[in-house]
Amino acid sequence: MVFVMGYARVYSQQLPHILFYKENLNYFNPAVTGMEGSLLLINHRSQWLSIPGAPETTSIRFNANSKKNASWGFMLESDQIFIENRISIAGDYSYQISLDERSTLNFGLRVGFYNSFFELENLNRISNEPNEILEAVSPYIGNIIGAGIHYNRTGDTADYFLSVATPNLVNFRRFKTTYNIYTQARDQRHYYVVGGVQIETPLITLIPHFLMRAVQNAPALYSGMLGLNYQNDYELGLGITNNYYMSGYVQVKNLNNFSVSAGYEFATRLNETSLRAGTIEMNLKYKFGNNKESFTTDEEIKATLE
Repeated sequence: MVFVMGYARVYSQQLPHILFYKENLNYFNPAVTGMEGSLLLINHRSQWLSIPGAPETTSIRFNANSKKNASWGFMLESDQIFIENRISIAGDYSYQISLDERSTLNFGLRVGFYNSFFELENLNRISNEPNEILEAVSPYIGNIIGAGIHYNRTGDTADYFLSVATPNLVNFRRFKTTYNIYTQARDQRHYYVVGGVQIETPLITLIPHFLMRAVQNAPALYSGMLGLNYQNDYELGLGITNNYYMSGYVQVKNLNNFSVSAGYEFATRLNETSLRAGTIEMNLKYKFGNNKESFTTDEEIKATLE
């Protein structure tokens, strides 16, 4: 009798990467909650189109106006990957301090929970005989405790921002021990750095921005994008992610307090990219009319300096 044993390290996506990360900084960082006043954000991402069971993510976020330099918000998210479904609910709190007449610093905290459940009946199994290993794959509930900081500086011709955050500090073991089968799968911590600059020119505003993500035992993710904004009403953008994917987006803003965005991502190096299908993403933002009590904005800082 011969036994063959093998070992392989498999990388998988745990938290989805979104294309509109500049517009959805609150997705990664609770510190930006309330920085644009009271608003509602809806984002939907369908990844790797035409591939069955590919990731689909929908998130809804609400930010309240600030009061005494503090603001709050909440988020509801649905994430589906193959047979796994995850529902997340969390609340955000942020506090802003002024460093000088041009700079602000925000601190944020996120608390919530998520529920993951699995549609095992959708597995393509060779046999329908009972499998002890599948007994370990059962629904579970995990905690969400996230934190972040956000720096913003307003200049004469350029504005800067830098965000550092982890959406969840909890390193949670995913599956239970069953029949002496111990699983090592965990929901790993994700660390994000997002930054950018807004450069005003006589014709358009240039908005280069970037994102870096680090996860233990997984490749680092790097994304860079360049947005071209015209009179704060229209914006076009192009970007690249890890030299394997390119993306483009279009935004229409100030439609009776609505902003609508659409983006598409596609593979560029087919010989090195196993999943070649494209990804679409839609983003909708609505700013509520009563934004009198919001954090100090770039426009207010510029008006004060003038």
